[in-house]
Amino acid sequence: MSRLGRTAFVHFVAQSVMSAAGFAGTFAIARLLGPGPLGSYTVALALAMLWFTLPVNAICSALTKRVSEQTSPGEYLGAAVTWNTGFIVFVGATVYVAGTFLPAIVDPDANEFVRILTSHTELVVLLFVSSVVYKTITSTLNGEKRVGEMGVLSAVERVSRVILQIGLVVAGYAIGGLIFATAVTLLLTALAGAALVNTSLRLPTWDHVTSIKDYAKYAWLGTLKSRAFGWMDTIVMSFFIGSTLIGIYEAAWGIASLLGVVSLSVRTTLFPEISELQSKQDTSAVKHLLEEGIVYNGIFAIPGLVGACIIGPRILRIYGPEFPQGSTILVLLVGAYTINVYGDQFSSTLGAVDRPDIGFRLNAVFVVSNLVLNLALVPLFGWFGAAIATLTSAVVWVVAGYWAIRAVVGTFEIPWRSLLAQVLAALGMGGTVAIAESFVSPGVWVTVELVGFGAVTYTAFLIALSRRARDKARMLLGELVP
Repeated sequence: MSRLGRTAFVHFVAQSVMSAAGFAGTFAIARLLGPGPLGSYTVALALAMLWFTLPVNAICSALTKRVSEQTSPGEYLGAAVTWNTGFIVFVGATVYVAGTFLPAIVDPDANEFVRILTSHTELVVLLFVSSVVYKTITSTLNGEKRVGEMGVLSAVERVSRVILQIGLVVAGYAIGGLIFATAVTLLLTALAGAALVNTSLRLPTWDHVTSIKDYAKYAWLGTLKSRAFGWMDTIVMSFFIGSTLIGIYEAAWGIASLLGVVSLSVRTTLFPEISELQSKQDTSAVKHLLEEGIVYNGIFAIPGLVGACIIGPRILRIYGPEFPQGSTILVLLVGAYTINVYGDQFSSTLGAVDRPDIGFRLNAVFVVSNLVLNLALVPLFGWFGAAIATLTSAVVWVVAGYWAIRAVVGTFEIPWRSLLAQVLAALGMGGTVAIAESFVSPGVWVTVELVGFGAVTYTAFLIALSRRARDKARMLLGELVP
């Protein structure tokens, strides 16, 4: 197996552990507290870890890019820390003041957005600060091409978070305990990750500070895009529908995001590699890595979409009896995720080849379409409107991304044969699982066994249909079994 393959595989294993822990955490919260508190916790995450950290995430994207170029990495780290410290002071103080004085202006129970901000102000600020520190450390590791170690660190954080959350919920701390556990594990994991970073923090020059800013001024919309894809609908829904439906919606999103594990590993592994190739003007190698990325981005998402159509209600019933009503939402969100993974690869490649300006315009297309559609459809159709808005925006995003990346790197090959093999293998799996489901009884473990059976069946179909898959399987087995 190549070095990139090994790195992606280690990152994938770590992300799989992380996703499984996230699934277990959502399951435990739903079982212990119900969909309402799960929805409230989701809104808190959307505020503190996603929307409030938008400028920080843009700085960290620039940090990864500049460190990966292997020129003055310590100075660029110092520049990023300087920017992020300023954001901690400004954003943290603003959120604290807003949360403290907002009850005097509006009813604290007006909607879920206001209720979370005013009821858990200090915890939201703590979660924001922890997120900034954690993101700075992991972005540095990414820039050092230590993607596998970063993935392991993320998995440790997620497992620790879930264990602490369950303990605090059992002890009776509910939503506050969920937020506190997330903040503490992020901060402690960031401190552990700081010991792994090879880049020494150095005093930056003004050129380093402005270089980070110049990249970030385009990258911030990319971070907004990634936040909007998973969380714009949550924030908009918090103004129009109750926490119970938001909780069910979040459970469906959690299942959909499990299918993006491979895609995230592929993108994270390829970004610093493409960045270095771009600095050497090796366009043909960039195209090759882009084509490889397209092949493997949807390898889980495509069968996941077929599976959601067939056994979606059974999967959601694992969380509780109220959750199967979100089965249609699940299909729409998995469909959106399947389409989105390809657009994300195009956008990531634009950043890696140092064209954040084009990526900026591309991300603007998604953000504007997603916001407009959510604001138009959620008041009319509730959570169905949110899911449709996300799916439609993903389609617009991937089409715009394809033409944008072609304009930068030139014409590249879409690996249609490999993609068709994945589709056919997924359909074969779907038919087999549908037959098997008609013979089995309801139950959590039976559903888990069905999912496992589907995964094995899909793998068998794919290896039979795809020569590329057979070659990769042989290489992997050769590494694992000498």
